[in-house]
Formats: sequence, structure tokens, C-alpha cells
Amino acid sequence: MPPIRSSPRPSDTPLFLVALGAMLVALLLLLIPAVPAGGAGASPNTFPGMMPRLGCNNLKTNDVFKVSVHCGPQSVVAVLGSVEGSPVAIGPWNTSLASDWFVLQPPTSIGGSDRLHLEIPVPDIPWIVGVPLVFQAAVLDPSAPDVQWSSPVFVRATQGSQNGMKNVLVVRQTTNAPGMTNAAAQATALVGALAGNGHVVAMVDNALPSDLRNYDAILDLRFTLTPPASETAALAAFMIQGGGVFFVCGPWAGCPQGQQRAAWIHAFLNVTLGTGAFVGSGGNLSGTATEAVALGADAAYRNFPLSISGLWYQVSNEGGNFGPPTAMTAGTPWITGSSALGMQTYGALFTPADYGNFFGQGRVAVLFSGSSAALTPTFMNPNAQAVFENLVHWLDR
Repeated sequence: MPPIRSSPRPSDTPLFLVALGAMLVALLLLLIPAVPAGGAGASPNTFPGMMPRLGCNNLKTNDVFKVSVHCGPQSVVAVLGSVEGSPVAIGPWNTSLASDWFVLQPPTSIGGSDRLHLEIPVPDIPWIVGVPLVFQAAVLDPSAPDVQWSSPVFVRATQGSQNGMKNVLVVRQTTNAPGMTNAAAQATALVGALAGNGHVVAMVDNALPSDLRNYDAILDLRFTLTPPASETAALAAFMIQGGGVFFVCGPWAGCPQGQQRAAWIHAFLNVTLGTGAFVGSGGNLSGTATEAVALGADAAYRNFPLSISGLWYQVSNEGGNFGPPTAMTAGTPWITGSSALGMQTYGALFTPADYGNFFGQGRVAVLFSGSSAALTPTFMNPNAQAVFENLVHWLDR
């Protein structure tokens, strides 16, 4: 990855990047039969079929930056980036890139595949930390009359760590609801546990902050609060840049707010992400001391950094369920337990492979539990800290 400066100027651009940029424009101009009418700055043409989509993980030092561009087979793909700034036209195309743009990947044919995937090691570069960056893909699909540009992805470089600790945002609920009166205390205790394990944890109350780019994972601990539409879009954008999100929900019985949050989670999973996941109603189906980390949960979750497969974890006053583990058509069971209706899934893990209409690299975890000890270790739920320590690592992988 080319060096990135915190205060770039066009005149500082290394000559080899200028040469790469000139080559990129020349190659793209040669590859297309004609440029759009209107010359420099004209808008890209649209055409039937798949529009290119770019996704990436969080850009951190001491880590690997992963970029994927999803497009039609036989396409030629280039990936560009810049420090965030005033957008400029590159050749005849409007972009979201600033004037000091650089080529992350020169034009590359993907053959019969439907995507280009890059893995770029990021060394420990102190001056990159805090720099806001934007990336965008230029794609020539053989069925298209012109180069198409993906939507931009905005990230901010953060400091990675040799020991894998994460930058975590916790959204705490401070308003009480029927059956959920200690949400704030639970969130505060979980923040202390994660910080005690070395994670960098920031906490906000009731609503997301306007800028999410400093975080690897978001723990949305609003048991009974329903995010507004603007936050749905913000969480989707966070996942496109590679961030992972956890949602807790409950109780359901006698709590209209919990029921509304469950409906929002259903919509996020099935409308925003397109998982097709079944989400059932909640109540008090969960038995006493019978729930556990599912033996079939993602091995990466069960084994890192602790071995917690089958570990007991109590659920009560659940805000919903995903049905029997064997009936799940999307995601993998995470927290399961017996009930009057047989084995039920109260927590599920979702990866990009589960998304039907969403091209984001971020992972999602959902826990339906309205327990007063859902997030914190207590006598009745002694393994909560281990369950969430593994979860934070799994969300950002």
C-alpha cells in the first residue's frame, strides 16, 4: 500500500503514483468504445445488470486490509483511493476521490469470476493513524458502454495492536422499559470487563454518534430501543467498511418496546441484509439454566481467544427466537437451549455469506435475551464475560 500522509498536497504525490494514474486513465480510455458525451466531469452511464460494489474491512496498522469488488464476469477492475477531500473528475468520470488520488490496484481482468479480492498488509505506520480515506472501484463490464464506478467507501485508519485488541463502541440504554430496568448498569459492567481485557472501549447513551469510523465493532446494547431509519443506514455503512455489529433484544412479554425492537432486528436482517432468517416472537420459552454456547457455532468464535464451546449461558425473558437450530436457513446457531417447544436458538451469528442483497464485509450477532444478567457475569450467569470476549474478536475478523 502506498504511503499516506496526514496532510497531503497534490504536488507531493510520488512520481510513480502519477505515472500509475496516467496509465490507469489511458488504459480505461482505450478499453471503452467511447466516453460519455459531455467530456470531463460527465456522469457515468448506467446499464442493465449488476452495478459494481466495493467492500472492505477496517484499515488498521499491523493488520491486513481486505478489499473486494463484486461485479460481472470478464470485467476489468481497478481500485483507487485518496485521502478524503474535495472530489475531482478523473479523465471523463466524476469520482468521490480527491486530487491526490492513488492506484491501489491497476486494471486487472477477473476472468470468469464475479469479484476481485485484495489482501494488503498494513505495516505499523504511525502517521497513517487518524487519516480519513476513501476508496472507489472503476469497472469495465463487457456488457457496459462505459466504465462504471462503485459507491465510495469511507474509512479512517486506526491503530492496530500486536495482541489483537479491538476498538469497541458500546451503545448503552439509559431509559427503562417494562421488564428491563437495569440496561444501563449491564452495559457499564460489560464496558469495564472489556476494557479490563485490554480493549479500547467508548460508550455513548441511547443513540449512535455521527462518525463510526474509529471502531472495529459496535455493541448495540439497547434492549428495548428501536433505532431510527438514519441509524439503519449508518449501521449498514459501518458494515460495508468492515465493522461488526451485535444486537441484544428483550424482553418481549408485556413490553411493546421490546416487540418493536425485535421487529426492527427482523427488518435489518431480512430487508437491509437480505438473510431470509426466520425471527419468531419471544416470551418466556427459555428454560432455567439450560442454554449454552452452541456446539455448532462458528469455530472461530468458539475457540478464540478462549475455548467456550458448550459453555453454559443463561437466557430469560427472551425478545424473540430463531427457531430450532436445525431449521435455520441463514446464519449459524450461537446460543441455544431447550424449551417447552423443543430446542430453540436464542442467539445467531451471521457472516457475509448469509447476505442476499448486501455487499458488506461486516459480521452480525444477535442475542434475544431480556435477562437482568444478560451481559454481565453473575451467580446465575457466570460465563457472560467469556461469551462476550470471544464475540468482540469474532465480530472484527
